[in-house]
Amino acid sequence: LSQANQTGQWKSNCHHIDPNTTQHKLLSSLRFYNDSTKHRHIFVVSAGKDLAHPYLVHMPLTLTTGPRSSPHNAAKNHHPGTIVVVQYNDSPHFQPSVLWQERLRWTNQQQQQQQQQPRKYAFSYFFGERNPRMHGHGGRRFRKFFQGDMMEHTATANNNNNNKNINRTLGGMPYNLLIIVHGARFYKEFAYEQYRQSIFCPVLAGDTSWQRRFFDVLLCGCIPVVLSWNTTLGKSWWLPDNFRREKTHSIQQTYPFAKGLGFPEDVEIDYESFVVECPGNETTRWDVSSLRLTMEELLLNRPDEIQRRQKKLQEVVMAFSLGLGQDAHVYDDGFARIVRALRQYCTQNCNQREITTPATQ
Repeated sequence: LSQANQTGQWKSNCHHIDPNTTQHKLLSSLRFYNDSTKHRHIFVVSAGKDLAHPYLVHMPLTLTTGPRSSPHNAAKNHHPGTIVVVQYNDSPHFQPSVLWQERLRWTNQQQQQQQQQPRKYAFSYFFGERNPRMHGHGGRRFRKFFQGDMMEHTATANNNNNNKNINRTLGGMPYNLLIIVHGARFYKEFAYEQYRQSIFCPVLAGDTSWQRRFFDVLLCGCIPVVLSWNTTLGKSWWLPDNFRREKTHSIQQTYPFAKGLGFPEDVEIDYESFVVECPGNETTRWDVSSLRLTMEELLLNRPDEIQRRQKKLQEVVMAFSLGLGQDAHVYDDGFARIVRALRQYCTQNCNQREITTPATQ
C-alpha cells in the first residue's frame, strides 16, 4: 500500500493503490473484519498520516510514525484511535537489555562515580544538504541558518582572541558540526558514538515534523535542542505557521505518547521535561542564535539544569526502544506502552459496541 512508485518521483507523481482494490483484496481477506468490528482491527501506517494511503488514514484504529493528523484539520488532533509510535532503530546498542544498563552512565555525576570520562563535546550535529527537489523551500533551511550562526560565532571569537588556529568551542567545550554532502557515505555508528560523547544535539526541521535524529540522540543519552514555535495548532518543534508552503504540526501530533492527549500516566511522556526549547524568532526567522545562546548559558551557568534533564531522560528513554530479543518482555519499552495505549482505547471504545463476527451473521 505504499505511496511511492517505481519512478522514484516524489508525492505529486506517486499513485496510491485504488481504494476499491484495497477494500476487495485486503479487507475481504480479513475473516473477522466488518463495519461492526473494524474498530478492533489495528492498521499499521508506516508512512506519516499525510503521506499514507487515504483509505487507511480513516481507519478507526491505527499505529503510525506520525504525525497523527492532517495539519489542515486541527479538530482531528485528538483522535483517540490514532496512536503515534516510536521510530525503530535496529542497532543492537539500543535494545532494551543493553540500554537499561547504558543509561545509568549518562550523567557527568554518574560517570565520575564510575570513574568514566565525562561527555567531552558541547554538541554534535550532522546534517545532509538541502533536498534539491524542494527548490529551496522547506524546513531544512533552518539547518543552514544554524551552520551560518555557528560559523559567525567562531570567526568572531577567534578574531577577538587573535587566534591563528580556528577554535571551535561553545561554553568552553569543543563541538562537532558536519555537513554530509549529497552522495557521501556516512556511517550511523560513527554518529551514535559522537552523540554518546555529547551533551546536546540540535534537532532542526527536516522534510517531516518528526526527525529520526530526535530518537537516535535520545537513545544515546544526548539532550535534543529544538526551536520552539507558538502556532495555531499549539506548540511546534518543526515549523512556524505558514512557513513557505509548509503547514506545521504540534508536539502532540508529532511525538509518541505525548503528554496532553489523555494517555494514562504510565504511557504519556512529558517531552518538555528533558528537551531544551529555544524560542524561534517570529520576526526574523533566519535568526536562530537562540540555539547557540541557550546551550552556552546552560554549559557555563546551569550545570544543575543539564543534570536534571539528563535524569528525566533516563527515566523515560526505555519507551524509545523496541525490544526484539527473548527477554524483551522484561522491560518497559515502546511495545509495552503501545499495549497499554491499546488497552485504554479498547476500554473506552470497544466495550461499548456490539461485536458481530462472521459466525454470528
